[in-house]
Amino acid sequence: MTNLPKITSKQREIINLIARFRFLDRIQIQKFLNHKDGARINEWLKDLTEKEYLTRSYSSIFPENTKPAVYHLARNGIRYLKDQNEAKTVCKFYRENERSLSFVGSCLLLANIYLDLEERSKGEIGFIVTVKSGYPTHRLADLLSDLKPSAYIKQVRLKKSKYYFLELLSSLPPERLRQRLKKYLSFYESNEWEVETKKSFPTLLLICPDETILIYVKRYLKRKINVLDEPALIIHLSTSQKVKEFGLTGDIWQSA
Repeated sequence: MTNLPKITSKQREIINLIARFRFLDRIQIQKFLNHKDGARINEWLKDLTEKEYLTRSYSSIFPENTKPAVYHLARNGIRYLKDQNEAKTVCKFYRENERSLSFVGSCLLLANIYLDLEERSKGEIGFIVTVKSGYPTHRLADLLSDLKPSAYIKQVRLKKSKYYFLELLSSLPPERLRQRLKKYLSFYESNEWEVETKKSFPTLLLICPDETILIYVKRYLKRKINVLDEPALIIHLSTSQKVKEFGLTGDIWQSA
């Protein structure tokens, strides 16, 4: 095992959380750990940063300086994951310093969605959310290896469960955006999901960075869906801002 600075079990848990979501802020980390003492969280994060397990990003410019610091994996955090037999999956972490603000924002939004649905699962309806870093079974991982939705969500009810693919769309050039949408349409037309899982195709939830991209995506999908054979694909669209304000279960969705 690599000779790394000593850390606590809770600090190891923080590293695994950040490996799962790529970027997390201090408030999110505290919520994931279900820890009431913010000062203790700050101590753990400060120690992890000094020991080069994590890198801390924080702006001194208003209004960004009113937001909590954001953390991602640093050199020793990546070495730690290698020691945990994660060598095949750590390459993506080496360039975290180069990620765009849009990418970081998507990671933070996905974490907030996860936390929100986890909180709502304390009621009669439960949610099981799996982000693309770890699908629950090898079978599902193989099935979604090419598609890789931002998250796969199972809404658990007493009589019947519902399933969703969640996609956080970035501000991509139109051609790349269309390519991403075509992947979902092709996967739907293949019937591979129905054959392998014996379930109906999941509802597709598309979260767009702004209204302009939402309108573009909606018009594009409407043209494509109209030419599908017996289209039963359900697609809902919203924006990042609405999800932040009202949550994934809010009255925020438009149909494609």
